[in-house]
Amino acid sequence: MSQTQTSYVIAFDGKIPLELAESPSSWWDILLQNLPFLITILIVVAAATVTYFSNRSAVASQNSLAEKSRKDEHENKVSEFRHQWLQEVRETGSQLCQVVHELHFLSVRRNIAVENKSDAANHGDDPAFERFEQEIENVFGPLTEKRSQYYRLASKLKMLFKQNEPETKRLFEVLDGVKKDVYDFNTMTLKDEKIEVIVEELQKILKTEWEVTKSRTWSKALNK
Repeated sequence: MSQTQTSYVIAFDGKIPLELAESPSSWWDILLQNLPFLITILIVVAAATVTYFSNRSAVASQNSLAEKSRKDEHENKVSEFRHQWLQEVRETGSQLCQVVHELHFLSVRRNIAVENKSDAANHGDDPAFERFEQEIENVFGPLTEKRSQYYRLASKLKMLFKQNEPETKRLFEVLDGVKKDVYDFNTMTLKDEKIEVIVEELQKILKTEWEVTKSRTWSKALNK
């Protein structure tokens, strides 16, 4: 191993200088002398390296958790929206069926009064004629109000779906037919066929939408 030698020159008041020389030192001796300092450096470097990778791992973990949290929050909002939408369809559909029934009932009541008024006129029964004429007037107000309610609920139900969806075609065809029934003066009996079709079509739609909701991955996780 290489060795080093250190010399010192000492002067004594102008006299002959005296040179003192140390014995040569090997690199190994120098290394041993500076070992504590080197160990300190290694410890500092190792600590800094561990801290760096630890912080990097912690940041990556935090980013991953934050991303998962954002996805979970988004999926929860979608889930809440779909459940609210399904409930809104149920409530609007049930209210609409009630209004359709009342609208049909008032239409039949009006038609019967019109028929009886005509019979009373043919038989010259003035008191009966006036009574049925009053009945027609009494029905007119509620019938007009129920028709307005029908338009409001039918429009609301349409806006809950996309335009021209194949699944809703039959439903809205039946609902459009309800408007024509208001101007049908020949029906004298209550019929529930349209209401039954409306309920049946809504059940199909709700079942399909609920199956779609359950089939989503996040929905399965929420149901566990």
